[in-house]
Amino acid sequence: RLDTNKHYPEKVAGELHADGEIWSAALWQIRGALGATKADKVILQHHFLVSSSATFNQASNALVTAAINLGYTASEVESIRSVLRARGFTVTN
Repeated sequence: RLDTNKHYPEKVAGELHADGEIWSAALWQIRGALGATKADKVILQHHFLVSSSATFNQASNALVTAAINLGYTASEVESIRSVLRARGFTVTN
């Protein structure tokens, strides 16, 4: 589901699919902010920066790092940060 307003960490249920709704909704919002092409590119690229056991916060920071590495504008990077922070993720990059 991409249409929920679930917020991290209080809506974490400990169930893969339910918790994935938090992340998926954030990615969908990023897609709306950046457009399909740029969002899909940064989302794909961030996978190379995380391990299979990455936390939501580690994945969030990897997403920002990937956008910076891809040369996205400061405004685009800030859009990503804003969406992630609004969902409750800690973004330090």
